[in-house]
Amino acid sequence: MENAILRVLPRLTDATSLESKMSSLTMLMKLTVVDSSFLSQPRSHPSFDVVWSLYTGLLTDRSTTLAFKVCSVISVKISFILVRLKSTLDDQLASSLL
Repeated sequence: MENAILRVLPRLTDATSLESKMSSLTMLMKLTVVDSSFLSQPRSHPSFDVVWSLYTGLLTDRSTTLAFKVCSVISVKISFILVRLKSTLDDQLASSLL
């Protein structure tokens, strides 16, 4: 299923309506929840380039509003924080089991 999503992601950068772009951003956020490994290991994960390309495409798109771009930045920042939090909690859980 992940491969099917990754094949569709590049096409989402061509979306013209703000609703479509917001859907793209929502999909990016959900991908982060489902599999955050591309954030914690960006250079070694095969999905990183596709996801990063979509994200930067949304940020540099001249047709989106500043409010949309701010929402995009906040969404990614929250995703990074959640990845770090999960990693920290996993480490603490593992150390408490030893």
